[in-house]
Amino acid sequence: MCLLLSRLCRQVGYEMYEMDISDRNLLLRELKEQFGQERFDELGEFLLDYVAQRLSDDDADTRDLAEAQEWTVLAYTKPDEVARELAQRLRDKIQQEDVGEVLRLTSLVETLAQPLVEAGFEPLLVDVRRIASEVRENFKAPQEENLLESASRILHISEQIEINQFDRFIYDYFADVDPLSWMPVNPTIAKYNMPRLVITPIGTSLLTNQIDISFEYDWLMLLWETTNLKNIELEDRHPDVADIIHTLKERAIQKLNDGNILDVRRASTEIGAIYALYQGNLEQGKQDVHFLIASDTAISTVIANIIQDFLVGRGLNVQIYQPTGFSTASSEAFNHGADDLLLWLDNLAPSYRESGYRISFNLVASSRALQGYMDTIGMLYADEMIYILEGANPTLINIPKIPMKFDISIINPMKFALMEAGYIDLSNARDIPKQFIFVLDNEVILSNLGTIWKSCKNELLSRDLLYFPGLAYEESFRYDYERVKNWRDRVRLQETLAKVSYLLTKADGDPKALKQDGGLAYEKFSNIDLFHFRVSLDLRVSCSFSNGTLRLRRCGYHEYVNRKP
Repeated sequence: MCLLLSRLCRQVGYEMYEMDISDRNLLLRELKEQFGQERFDELGEFLLDYVAQRLSDDDADTRDLAEAQEWTVLAYTKPDEVARELAQRLRDKIQQEDVGEVLRLTSLVETLAQPLVEAGFEPLLVDVRRIASEVRENFKAPQEENLLESASRILHISEQIEINQFDRFIYDYFADVDPLSWMPVNPTIAKYNMPRLVITPIGTSLLTNQIDISFEYDWLMLLWETTNLKNIELEDRHPDVADIIHTLKERAIQKLNDGNILDVRRASTEIGAIYALYQGNLEQGKQDVHFLIASDTAISTVIANIIQDFLVGRGLNVQIYQPTGFSTASSEAFNHGADDLLLWLDNLAPSYRESGYRISFNLVASSRALQGYMDTIGMLYADEMIYILEGANPTLINIPKIPMKFDISIINPMKFALMEAGYIDLSNARDIPKQFIFVLDNEVILSNLGTIWKSCKNELLSRDLLYFPGLAYEESFRYDYERVKNWRDRVRLQETLAKVSYLLTKADGDPKALKQDGGLAYEKFSNIDLFHFRVSLDLRVSCSFSNGTLRLRRCGYHEYVNRKP
């Protein structure tokens, strides 16, 4: 469990975790050196038993995942067997003209490169690369090409593999392969032909992937230790780490600019997911708007800028948003940044949705700390959440928004509206579920989870008139409220009443607090001893003040309130 929760692992699905291949290989090598082949074989048997018990249904993706895990075990324990099986499977799939499966298998071989190399299977790896390149070259337009003719040529290549005559190995990545361009058209994308607003929290893989674990493992440790430091703090306290980050930055930029799509995808999880979203063709995304969510730490800022420059250089509209003080340095810092992020989303998402955008949360690279939070608020703001199931056959997963309706009977709309405006006293929060609030001394505010009330606020605030502390309603005001039929106007009115109540309570009933708030435009009528304040550009409320209570008289359009205050 400790390993799963460490930075070495990343959650890619429900109860599913992934480790970077280089990290996995390093740990397995250390395991074998320290505990011997017997312990190594025991681990393999354990994984095979687990796969047999947990991945046994008939779903095609599950079968592929189970098979990949089985071959991973065999590659480390019985490399001769897995090499023969892979070679035979490739021959069969080429004869069947199953291009997608050929590319899946060649990608799988890449993940098993190290144990196959150590077992001496150079020709298999070299020919797999050649096969993948041939597929890429000859199937650019599969609907127009004679697949059988091309497959015959590839079959001839694969038949040259002689498994028992392997000596040395010169490993190279599959430089000509672009498996993402062969991903099937996503049904969600095909169904919704509309522009997207794509929200992408960024991780650290773009820099950490540039570290040579064999020689620079201490760099990885240094990055983890300083991950929450800002630029000034890093340069003052750890100039050596600042130099490391600069070196990794240059490597990352070179990898992105010089590599093919597979190299780019391998270098950056964030960019890889965006390529997958557009089936390898970024031209499809030129109508979309992308926001990268980064912390204001040195590492995150560098990564965000690299990704932005790369995507903008390929025609995408990409901006960066960094919530104030957002980091995992402490719970307080994270919660403060999360609140800032939520407020930003609350202002951003509705305007894009009203403009016809589909909102997508790209959560492939988000940290464990942010993952659960983004999953939750994604159900409020996103139309879909995007993940990639990594492995031998990377799979783009679009999870549509799940219709959610909270049990609003547990919500006191007056108190929640007051907490959204500012806070309430602890003594008034006894009946509010604890998960919705955060207590600061004697003041109670909405927690990150509590802000979920926004999903039902419109329904609650557009109902009956709520009674807020420090406010009294004349019969004429209640009559006018009933005449307000537009639900948006009702919501804005009750939000404004909550704000007025909060300001008065905070100022111990002193109406000067209303005057000091520029948004209310609290003023005295010129000809009578009454006051008015603004709800919106059109709506006004007239009132009088006596004995510490603001008595509301009229509400409606500006001319109406001026005529009958």
